[in-house]
Order: sequence, then structure tokens, then C-alpha cells
Amino acid sequence: MHPNQDNVVPFGSNYPVSGLPPQNIEAEEAILGGIMLDPEAMTRVSDRLSVEAFYISAHKDIYQAAVRFLTLGGWGFLKYPMICLC
Repeated sequence: MHPNQDNVVPFGSNYPVSGLPPQNIEAEEAILGGIMLDPEAMTRVSDRLSVEAFYISAHKDIYQAAVRFLTLGGWGFLKYPMICLC
């Protein structure tokens, strides 16, 4: 189990999943990783992807921080954006 999955039910558990929203943790990680590797990716996804699309609360926080950086004028003022997000 991923260490940040404080609000995720493990596969195969006896937890009733009827009220569980759709989720794809690997996709969340891939999106955030892509943004960290290529900060310009935020300009391509920010109009399609909202903070609420993330299931893991830590992923929401990281994406929200990236959105804030974008609204401040992009990543140009940061030499190492990945350090600021982590």
C-alpha cells in the first residue's frame, strides 16, 4: 500500500465499496510526476483538471500548490520547482 493512501481502501478488503468514488492512484502520481518533470505541463492540464479530481489528499495539496505557482506567473521565478512542491 502506498504510504500516502490515508483515505484509500486496499483492494480485496471487506470494506463496502458502494460509496467509494472512482479513483486511479497511479494516474494521479503520473500527472504530478509529469508536472514536476516538466513544469510547463501545468499550462496544458490546468484548464481540464481541478483539485477535486484527485483522490489522495496529499496529491490534492501538491496539485493545488502547482496551481498557485501557475497563477503567480508560472515557474519562471523558480530555479528548482520540484524542491518547492515536495
